[in-house]
Amino acid sequence: MWLKSLELLSRRLLMCATHHRNTVRVTSPTSLFEPTSKVLILRHDKIGDAIITLPLLRILRMHYPTLQIDILLSQHNASMSARLKQYTNHCWVYEKSPLKILALLRALRREDYDVILDPMDNASTTSSLIIQLLRCKAIGIEKSNAHVYTYLVPMLERNSVHIIERIAQTLLPFGINPKQESLELEYPLEKSLLRRAQQNLGEKTAPYRFGINISAGDRWRYWGRENFIDFIKQFKARHHDAEMILFSAPSEADEAHAIAEAVAIKAAPAVPSLDEFAAMLVQCDLLLTPDTSVVHIAAAWKVPQVVLYSRAPGLPMVWLPYQSPHRALETSSDFVSAISVESALHAAEALWQECIPKIFYPTHA
Repeated sequence: MWLKSLELLSRRLLMCATHHRNTVRVTSPTSLFEPTSKVLILRHDKIGDAIITLPLLRILRMHYPTLQIDILLSQHNASMSARLKQYTNHCWVYEKSPLKILALLRALRREDYDVILDPMDNASTTSSLIIQLLRCKAIGIEKSNAHVYTYLVPMLERNSVHIIERIAQTLLPFGINPKQESLELEYPLEKSLLRRAQQNLGEKTAPYRFGINISAGDRWRYWGRENFIDFIKQFKARHHDAEMILFSAPSEADEAHAIAEAVAIKAAPAVPSLDEFAAMLVQCDLLLTPDTSVVHIAAAWKVPQVVLYSRAPGLPMVWLPYQSPHRALETSSDFVSAISVESALHAAEALWQECIPKIFYPTHA
């Protein structure tokens, strides 16, 4: 039965692929929807993508308190649903299973949304298919799949405008001028989570805490065991006022413990949820991390960061910590491990001098 359904779906997709809409370009705030409209926001990608969408959701909810705002997440960022619920009515989860996709599409069709908002600034085949299958109005950023949208907003300069400001352009069809709004990130954490994080990490052994996150989700973003060990040894030798702690995803706990043992520092304990991990991260006074969702969690709490990026020539600007102190190190190599320990030490030292208050020890006669 599901094979027949999948065949019918495939035919529908082929028909949709040739369908073009009469698109309207929206370049200034224009109110196109009723205050009680039903909106579906597509965010079926990664955790970081969901975090950077929080300002957009907050602003939309503030201007339209009676709007029904639903969001479509993926299996990779469904853990963000608890952080999104204050601004959304319902979170759907897209799972890559033929039967579950069909069930999801039927459920979405029954909702009869007034508009789909797609904040992705890269063309997504999945987004395009969902928009065409649901057959409702859609808002998107001008890019290669522009034909699937009813309303197009400008693509701001990708080499100089932060991703958060680019996706905020999708607020224009709601009569909202993103330039007049606060786009600051947020990642609220309950006091109970913060207290538990303090217990998990224990008392500070030095005035300040420097967190080193080794996990980035992809092997090409991993800086390398020897780089981490060399960096920690050299920074420790220079700064006795810093307690250094290693952070990692549970799947990389063994690697974290191996590094921690080699340099005689503590590894943060494994915790079962993203929120518990985030609550420990924000206890840090400084952070070194590869490009990952950690960057945006820490930026929401204004934790100064040294961030390691790989960017091939011609690609858009990296997703920097938004409106938060940082130093960004980039390599054009495919692997972050090409970034030298010396450059990371220089960046960390500069950020430390800039953000960490000086401690004056009493002198004795």
